[in-house]
Amino acid sequence: MAPKEGDPFEAGFAMLTSIGTGAILAALVATLLAVPLLMAYWFAAPLVMLRNEEPLNAMKASFAACLVNIWPMTVYSLVAIALMIVATIPFGLGWFVLWPVIATSIYASYKDIFGPA
Repeated sequence: MAPKEGDPFEAGFAMLTSIGTGAILAALVATLLAVPLLMAYWFAAPLVMLRNEEPLNAMKASFAACLVNIWPMTVYSLVAIALMIVATIPFGLGWFVLWPVIATSIYASYKDIFGPA
């Protein structure tokens, strides 16, 4: 009988731990790269449509507005994520209600930050 070189369960656990750490690190890096891009896009469309801004200037203004209002935007994002999870539970049918609510809230926050068009 050949001697055992190691416990296969420990090797499997070590492999899953390293994959889990890598996945968490990849998700963190992706989030850190995506947040500034989302901030630039958040109010860019209303600025282009309602104020006739140039797209690049609208993205800069959107990023600046989100940066000034970072804490309200953070709270809004956390609440929106929770509502998205709840909307997904009934086979995604909650999105038929949530999507118009989110679109309306983005417009309301645009008017609050930038004033009437």
